Amino acid sequence: MTEMIRPAQSDDHTDIDRIARLSGMFGEGELSFLSEMTRGDLAGSDEGRVWFLSEAAEGVKGAACLSPEPLQEDVRNLLFISVAPDHRDAGVGRRLIAHAEGLARDAAARLILIETSSGPAFETARALYSKLGYMQDGQIRDYFGPGDDKVIFRKSL
Repeated sequence: MTEMIRPAQSDDHTDIDRIARLSGMFGEGELSFLSEMTRGDLAGSDEGRVWFLSEAAEGVKGAACLSPEPLQEDVRNLLFISVAPDHRDAGVGRRLIAHAEGLARDAAARLILIETSSGPAFETARALYSKLGYMQDGQIRDYFGPGDDKVIFRKSL
């Protein structure tokens, strides 16, 4: 089986939790919140978030979540994207982002936002967003903690 991107199902929350934990980019509180959010979304909450996975014969390689922005129906936010460490640098992140962009276009969105950390662990992710045409459009100092800013990227569709 070649790699495919597919919608997440209710039992996929364990793979999403695993990938988030293996990334080493999230603290325990964030992992707990993410797990609760994922379980609720995959059980059918009406928040409008769409979870999808990159999967191949060896299992789930990465996961992402695209969400509508509250009060702005033509804007989407890539709330979560993570690739298992043993599948990084293989284009999985690029394919997940391309899929998110397709979903956003299908929903008649005009912008996609990505909010991330300024921390060194997120440097590769920020570089990828820039390579894919996302512009850094904002920064909120100390958002995640002292010296850890929220960096906001956007891309017009």
